[in-house]
Amino acid sequence: MIIQITAIVLFAILLTVFGIERNRKKLLRKKLNRKAAELEKTDVITRAILKNVHAYVLLIDSDHKVLRTNYYTHTGTTETSGVKRIGDLLRCNNALSAENGCGSHVMCAICPIRLALIQSFEKKESFVDFETSLIVYSSNEESTECNTLLSGAYLLLNDKPQMVLTVHDITRLKKAEQALQEAKEKAEHADRSKSAFLANMSHEIRTPLNAIIGFSEILAIAKTDEERQQYLEIVKANNELLLQLVNDILDISKIEAGTLEFVYSDVDVNLLTSELEQQFRMKADEMGTQVQIVRDAPVSLCMIRTDRNRIAQVISNLISNAVKFTPQGTVRFGYENRLDELYFYVVDNGKGIPEEKTSLVFERFVKLGKEISGTGLGLSICKTIVEKMGGKIGVQSVLGVGSTFWFTIPFYQKTTPKEVGDTIIVEQVADSAEVVAENKPNSEKKTILIAEDMEDNYRLCEAILSSKYHLLWAHNGEEAVSMFLQQQPDLILMDIQMPVVDGHEATAAIRQLSVTIPIVALTAFAYPEDRKRALENGFTDFMTKPISAKLLLERLASLLS
Repeated sequence: MIIQITAIVLFAILLTVFGIERNRKKLLRKKLNRKAAELEKTDVITRAILKNVHAYVLLIDSDHKVLRTNYYTHTGTTETSGVKRIGDLLRCNNALSAENGCGSHVMCAICPIRLALIQSFEKKESFVDFETSLIVYSSNEESTECNTLLSGAYLLLNDKPQMVLTVHDITRLKKAEQALQEAKEKAEHADRSKSAFLANMSHEIRTPLNAIIGFSEILAIAKTDEERQQYLEIVKANNELLLQLVNDILDISKIEAGTLEFVYSDVDVNLLTSELEQQFRMKADEMGTQVQIVRDAPVSLCMIRTDRNRIAQVISNLISNAVKFTPQGTVRFGYENRLDELYFYVVDNGKGIPEEKTSLVFERFVKLGKEISGTGLGLSICKTIVEKMGGKIGVQSVLGVGSTFWFTIPFYQKTTPKEVGDTIIVEQVADSAEVVAENKPNSEKKTILIAEDMEDNYRLCEAILSSKYHLLWAHNGEEAVSMFLQQQPDLILMDIQMPVVDGHEATAAIRQLSVTIPIVALTAFAYPEDRKRALENGFTDFMTKPISAKLLLERLASLLS
């Protein structure tokens, strides 16, 4: 009986122990399943982070072996079998060239990345923002050099020291920083250049003004005609210098603003160079210089589509400089047709340029002789003009022998030479717009209507023209139209910028009444596009202020003949 009871008790105990163990295992399985689910969730999150983070992430051990990484996903490269260390994976040049890969090259001992990792593992510390450059390869084996920031987070996994290494590509940031630095330096340079420019301009403007103002004052007290003529020549020379300075400043301002404009048309190069030859010969005669201006025999008829005024500006500047530096002798110029370009040259036998300074002559404010007048801007402007037109400019010089300045322009298009003096065809206005000349003054002198809002400018024209012509004065464009209807002048000198009605509007109105009356724009607007607009809007001719008395009289005589 006792044995039976004992057996029953033991059986009950065994059942209890079995139930407890089963419950324990069941709870343990639940716990393991929960942990597995958590790990799986964590792994999913980790994979998502590794896939989407904008950095290369590498889990490495103390031997620099890569245990896990998103490098392959980000670069599109295929993961290969075998042990990969950092240098092997990131294609370090030392690792690729070493027989046993990363860590075996002689230069690995001083590799900054390796040294930083070794130090971090030894001290069991993390590090951040270690800047270096790496070469990253994509799936098509194209390499890209990247600026990177490396950070390492030291940790223990299963009692083993490991590190999560992140490599951030900061190439764009570096480029942005570089661009900002360059912009800063450019702004500082522009500020310094502006200050230097203003300082130079203040000096250069005051120099001719001093002569103009000073000699203008003493003209009234000059005792002899010889003295007056001498003073007038000085004032005239400084007037021309000041005008050239203003033109140079306007060109420089357009160059700085990126608005330097070109007006292209068919240009007879032979006619252009012939006109320049005559112009400089007359100027040399007036100045009494001992320099001969010689134009080389032109090649066959040459027409090219280019900006006539800009080409003339460059050639004129080169000839003027040659004359300045040639006390006596010859200045020879011309051009050659070199298949796809025209080669222009100006040769002198003057002072020449020291070899060490030839590379500087096209810089701003560079003057090779303090005794020579000028601003040091002309050649810089010429260089910009030629390069904007797709050409090149240069100089060869021997000190004491002479210089050859040259430039080229592309020979884009050949055309047929035009007849000199093209006929301008103007549409006839309606009969109702015709007017009669009943009110025209009865005088042997021709009548000129001057439309000018500034009294001083009118008085200047009056002083030049009153001895030869009968003058009328309109203070604005509206008065000009009215006086044209009433007085029927023989010619109109029209300012552009006037109150009430400007010169363009007044000319348009007058052209509705007469297509034959000569209308000459006399304006301070001096750019080629201003001339083009004026001629397109009905003006017969175009002259710029300040005016030359001789040129104005010649132009009016030609139009009224």
